[in-house]
Amino acid sequence: MLSFPSLRSLMTGCVVCLLGFGDTPVHAQANYATPYFFVTLAGTAGSVSTLGSASDPLLNRPFGIGMYGNGEIVIAETTTTPSRRLHLRSPDGVTVINAFLFAPAWGSTGAGVFGGLVTTGPRQGLLADNSGHRIARFEFGVSPSSPNGPSPFVGPDAVAAPPAGFVNGPGTAARFNNPVGLAIDKNGVVYVADQSNHAIRRIIGTTVTTLAGGGPANLGSSDGTGTAARFNLPSGVAVDANLNVYVGDYGNHTIRKITPEGVVTTFAGQAGAAGSADGNGTTARFNGPYGLAVDGSGNIYVCEFSGHTIRRISPNGDVTTLAGLAGTAGAANGSGSTARFNQPANIAVDSEGNLFVSDLGNHTIRRSHFPPRFATQPVSQSLFPGGTATFVASVASSLPPLDLQWRKDGVAIAGATTGTLTVANVQSANTGTYTLVATSPVGSVTSTPATLSLNSAPTFNTHPASQTAALGSTVTFTAVATGAGTLTYQWLKDGAALAGATNATLTITNVQAASLGTYLLVASNTSGPTVSNPATLSLTPPPTFTLQPASQSVAPGASATFTAAATGVGPITYQWLRDGGPIAGATAPSLVVASVQAGNTGTYTVIASNAGGPAVSNAATLSLLAPPVITIQPASQSVAAGDSVTFTTGANGPGVITFQWRKDGLPLSGATTTSLVLENVQAANLGSYSVVATNSVGSTASNAAVLSFNASNAGRLVNLAIRSQAGSGPQTLIVGLVVGGAGVTGTKPLLVRGIGPTLGLFGVSGVLADPTLSVFSGSTVIASNDNWGGDAQISSVGSQVGAFALGVSVSRDAALYNAGLQPGPYTVQVSGVGGASGVALAEIYDATAPSAFLATTPRLINVSARTQVGSGAEILIAGFAIGGTTAKSLLIRAIGPTLASFGVAGALADPKLDLFSGPTLLQSNDNWGGGALIASAAASVGAFSLDATSRDAVLLVSLQPGSYTAQVSGVNNTTGVALVEIYEVP
Repeated sequence: MLSFPSLRSLMTGCVVCLLGFGDTPVHAQANYATPYFFVTLAGTAGSVSTLGSASDPLLNRPFGIGMYGNGEIVIAETTTTPSRRLHLRSPDGVTVINAFLFAPAWGSTGAGVFGGLVTTGPRQGLLADNSGHRIARFEFGVSPSSPNGPSPFVGPDAVAAPPAGFVNGPGTAARFNNPVGLAIDKNGVVYVADQSNHAIRRIIGTTVTTLAGGGPANLGSSDGTGTAARFNLPSGVAVDANLNVYVGDYGNHTIRKITPEGVVTTFAGQAGAAGSADGNGTTARFNGPYGLAVDGSGNIYVCEFSGHTIRRISPNGDVTTLAGLAGTAGAANGSGSTARFNQPANIAVDSEGNLFVSDLGNHTIRRSHFPPRFATQPVSQSLFPGGTATFVASVASSLPPLDLQWRKDGVAIAGATTGTLTVANVQSANTGTYTLVATSPVGSVTSTPATLSLNSAPTFNTHPASQTAALGSTVTFTAVATGAGTLTYQWLKDGAALAGATNATLTITNVQAASLGTYLLVASNTSGPTVSNPATLSLTPPPTFTLQPASQSVAPGASATFTAAATGVGPITYQWLRDGGPIAGATAPSLVVASVQAGNTGTYTVIASNAGGPAVSNAATLSLLAPPVITIQPASQSVAAGDSVTFTTGANGPGVITFQWRKDGLPLSGATTTSLVLENVQAANLGSYSVVATNSVGSTASNAAVLSFNASNAGRLVNLAIRSQAGSGPQTLIVGLVVGGAGVTGTKPLLVRGIGPTLGLFGVSGVLADPTLSVFSGSTVIASNDNWGGDAQISSVGSQVGAFALGVSVSRDAALYNAGLQPGPYTVQVSGVGGASGVALAEIYDATAPSAFLATTPRLINVSARTQVGSGAEILIAGFAIGGTTAKSLLIRAIGPTLASFGVAGALADPKLDLFSGPTLLQSNDNWGGGALIASAAASVGAFSLDATSRDAVLLVSLQPGSYTAQVSGVNNTTGVALVEIYEVP
């Protein structure tokens, strides 16, 4: 057993030498917890109180230390003489409020030693009287007490030389042997580190029991339960909230843990291995651990008496060094390894986590300070302009002096050095981020940032939605706005405020036309107004027809069905009408007319209705099928023997129409098309020709056409007129013609005109202001004219051929007369002077007098024009006239797709050809279809061939003398370049 059993011996000798640890190496610390900054609170390092006065501010080997809730500190001193002092000091450690100064008579004639203490109530507590081997009770009054103030609590009551022992029992019957450390749990149970008995004792009420350890002869380091465990000079004791007891086992250099059930384990350090290493549990090392304290979080604080350091153990056993340098005694204030202690004996912790250490060898009380900590943080604020903002922050205690400085956006605010900052008349320049910087000798800390912002105008979270409504209904517009302060509302319609409409919801009853318009809501606060998105109120639209009823023709007795469909806001109702009158019961989308008779024919419509009103469909006619109607009657013809002749017909009617030609009333085999061509006419061919057109309803016979011999004044082409856009370059209007015929001799008199300005007299707009006219034979210009100048011959010839008179003689129209044009092909070009463009008319007249025309007279056997075909009024219109007294067979072609094979760009893809006599449509063709008669006729006149599948349009007709119009348009209103050609068929 060691010869150092008591605190009294500790005070009088060298700890290291007496414990036999002089050769133990000092281990380096692993780390320091730097927030703790230690300063001297009471006493002066190196200056020792003589205890001659109870109020002496100096200290003499302070050991026991305790804290009261008001910050007052109780200190028990132990000396190398019988004199001792127990005194109460102010929180700043300077003023001695009350004190008990003990003469040698109280307890012992040797060294007067007090151990640890605990506080039990206001200015009350228990004290370990190490020298007296007992636990004493004390209470400080409002004024200094008598020298014998403390009284025995448990243990011997002897005044001199009290006996030591190891006895459990009540009150003064119990015995201790140098009690040192005290702790008290939440239930008032007191725990005693009975140092020289190597035991931990427990006091419940005034009865003493042994919690763990085995008496003065049973020192050791073994773990176990209750008295089976062993300790070696246990000196400090502390208890946590779970009633676990922690022991500073001084002689073993360990921290032991005792559960409420008395189970003892080694919590940190290793028995017999002195050192200073940080680590977890038994990997850490201690050197003479003494006083202990536990904070509210379960952290254990250890005074390392022989190592001169302050250590901390976390609840999970992690050991760190808070302050001091292992093995190095001193008195320096500071944090971490810069601080120095000299035999720190006991420790206390207050509610804020500050540590108070009895630094025995320095005769001082040391306390820790944290860097400044904010107890309350400044709060962000949002104000209306002109308001006042107040930021408040408070700082927990720290080592004075404490300096405060407010900052805005990181820049110090002059004069703002208190915990409160007031910003008056807040404007946009005041907005930003505010922080408070608190600085003490321990360090600086910056508060969490608080923003100052100006309240903004309201924000719409929900905008009013557009609506459609039926007449007389009720609608409600709703919006949701958020913002600071009190919000006000005003609805507007078409920009004008609505009286009384000052809520976030607007209800409109009995919707009428006057209610329709654009609505919006203005939400305002003191920062200004915000306007919502506009919402329109409109009437529910009537239905829209997606399927229109279609006209029908049916046979008598058959049934007809009309069908329509409409979409819109439902429900949708239907009503069918015939000739404007409602049909009873006809209220479905479809109408069936059974067994159609003449009384059922007429115009049918349907009315679809919803809340928005009615919609009327297109009209559909119901008619009875009828036999075909002959639209082109075959014309009588007189020809010379050996000529070819073509009879032409046309018919309209429902269904598929078939044709059958007859001669003298008898059907002609194979003659079943709209044209009948007779080649090399002989006397046997003369007679009466007619055609019968037939459909599913019946047949209709045409008028009879007589074929006879007559070679005098035969039918022929005498005029061609093309009206089109004309300009220069690619826009030049070009007309082709061929003069000739089989067996002809001599020349042809021809009048050619390029009309521009005079067209304006007929109401034509955009005319070519100054046309120029050129006639080409091949690439050679054989004649040209710019302004006709009122030429008398041109006027005379124009009158002879029936041409309209030109305007005044100074008009800028162009005209040429050639009295003797040789047979052959020619080109007429009309262009604009100076590159101008506009509408122009190209005309070609055969000026041969009818009385002078013979079978050998040259004829216009082919005329053509190529130009751009538009839609509507811009289609290609070619006018021509047939002179003489007999019908003439013609091949008329509208060429589009085939032009592409000749390198023409932008050709009309699908031309349609319509032939008119005045307003009457005689015949039409879309795709020519490769008919043999047409192909043969084309070959006979030398026209270039067409592919049978091409979409070019062709007609083969026989026409009586008169004026005709050939119109070329694009199917489905398409546009492009087209060529119209008119050939006489011999």
